[in-house]
Amino acid sequence: MQQPHGSPPNELRSLLESGLGADVSMVAADGQLPAHSSVLVAQSSVFEALLRRGKQLILIPDMPVDVVQQLLTFLYTDEVPQLQSVAPQLLVLADRYELHVLKEMCEQHLVKDLHVENTVPYCVLALRHSCPHLRKAAIEYFARHALPVLGSQGWVQELRKDPRPLVEISRLVASHAITEASVEELGKLLASGIRMDEEKIST
Repeated sequence: MQQPHGSPPNELRSLLESGLGADVSMVAADGQLPAHSSVLVAQSSVFEALLRRGKQLILIPDMPVDVVQQLLTFLYTDEVPQLQSVAPQLLVLADRYELHVLKEMCEQHLVKDLHVENTVPYCVLALRHSCPHLRKAAIEYFARHALPVLGSQGWVQELRKDPRPLVEISRLVASHAITEASVEELGKLLASGIRMDEEKIST
């Protein structure tokens, strides 16, 4: 992480906790938090562009304040103490503000966290925010557990919100299943051919 000159990590942590000298407000859906433009600019070209235009309020109306707090904690300390509880929302912010290290951190956590109920939401998240590793893992998980995933609340909720991404997800799952089936069939053919060769040799 690029730190403002003369501000080692411990000092930045203290600065975050105290809010001393803050010149920017991060306005979330349910509250706002003080921040320092020097830190934001050092971390993100998106923040730099916003602040260059003289903005003193960074509006994040689609996220609760606890998620924005974790974003700020990462920007000041390289750490995300509550990653487990905010990873999906934090990934959205990481993508929005071009924080590539944070985005990768969130993506890796979500890959490890895949289960029946979150597979479809994670597929949608991966498609919307260009997360190739999460997309691959979620599609593979979907293909292996198709029936329980299609019966999950995650599928139903995404279908109600917006069915359009589910068309692409279904296509990707079907394509993966066909590919896997083809590999399996090829394996069977190869095994059959080996048996035939063995029989020929024995005779």
